[in-house]
Amino acid sequence: RAGANLNSVVRALNALGATPNDLMSILQAMQSAGCLRAKLEII
Repeated sequence: RAGANLNSVVRALNALGATPNDLMSILQAMQSAGCLRAKLEII
């Protein structure tokens, strides 16, 4: 089953006016919910 890639998700969130902090919170929530198949590395 195909899904959106991370770049598409980030671009869509940016278009909605998400701040960098918003993006991190959203991506972390997506990862916790099992919706994100990527390793988040916060530096």
